Amino acid sequence: MHTQTCLCVNFVFLSSQTKQTIEKLQNIVSSDGRFRNLRDALHRCDPPCIPYLGMYLTDLSFIEEGTPNFTEDGLLNFSKMRMVSGTQVPYRPTVSPVVSYKSVNLM
Repeated sequence: MHTQTCLCVNFVFLSSQTKQTIEKLQNIVSSDGRFRNLRDALHRCDPPCIPYLGMYLTDLSFIEEGTPNFTEDGLLNFSKMRMVSGTQVPYRPTVSPVVSYKSVNLM
């Protein structure tokens, strides 16, 4: 049986609530509008969250390929550098408390 057929058959047995959740998640991660829905969701969430790195790599690729490193006068293109620096993953690491483990004798 083909993999897609198996998934479609199993999708029929999901609850309507689960199907709605899947549709909402698909809408959020859609690449429409340069990942507009995902960007909005990431700006609204409280860290920690795991962003989709591919979105940021795509942005950086477009900036790198579409914008010259130097101006027509031979000067460094600071506008491009600002665009690159503005494409940062919105992740704010937090300090975790030190966790100590006790040695447990299992024998």
